[in-house]
Amino acid sequence: MKYKLFPKLIAVISVMLIVTACEQEEKEKPPTLPPYESMAVDFSSFMNQHKSTDAPLAGDNFTFAKNTVGFWNLLLTVNLVVPVQAFYQSFRHSAAFLGENTWQWTYNVTGFSATYTARLVGKLRENDIKWEMYIAKAGIDPFNEFLWYEGTSARDGMSGQWILYHSHEFQEKVLQIDWEKESDQIASLTYTAVRELKDDRTTEPFKGSYLTYGLQEGDYNAFYNVHFYDIWTTSFVDAYIDWSTTEYNGRVKAQYHFQDTEWHCWDNSGADALCN
Repeated sequence: MKYKLFPKLIAVISVMLIVTACEQEEKEKPPTLPPYESMAVDFSSFMNQHKSTDAPLAGDNFTFAKNTVGFWNLLLTVNLVVPVQAFYQSFRHSAAFLGENTWQWTYNVTGFSATYTARLVGKLRENDIKWEMYIAKAGIDPFNEFLWYEGTSARDGMSGQWILYHSHEFQEKVLQIDWEKESDQIASLTYTAVRELKDDRTTEPFKGSYLTYGLQEGDYNAFYNVHFYDIWTTSFVDAYIDWSTTEYNGRVKAQYHFQDTEWHCWDNSGADALCN
């Protein structure tokens, strides 16, 4: 009887060892990084679509739309250039397992006349993944490590949020990024200004401004919805932009600029056109 039970006992133990090994392997596998595009939407496809004919043909409609998006592009470039580059570099490095469902990517980022040390920490939680990026700078105007941005992403990698802090001098929230993914591309991304005070400690009027980029069905397969504080009218205004990423035509609606609630179109050369 003992000899008959022995093979069964060996089989049970083998299965248990395999399951344990698989669980350990899964446990020590780092979580998938959020997509690079979740932090940096590509504005260039819109900004440069009529580059070769911009000067002679671009009319007011496309020029206004381009300037509106260009303002946000400049704003985000200034605030995100180092954080985005640091995040981009994380895809080129391996993570070290720290225990307790936590992994760490550590590496240097060179450029901008300095060397930055980046330390990205990812913690697998029950319902999401928590991310923290700590950055220090050596060289010109160095600073010690501080939490430059943090965020969360869904376990399936299809949505998430980033919170960017202003600087090592003002460690306060400045920008919130909410993103959603469909299939293999970013389907929606919203940048929201959340800083309450400027450097001089006066109220930041731009707080609450946002730009949403997204994909949609129809001839105009992409859009920008913009809500921002206008320094000329000292009030919040809105602009809605639809455009085609393949045909390069589009339309814009902004009552504060055009003094009406109609769509104003441009053709695939950037020239003003009648809306159908």
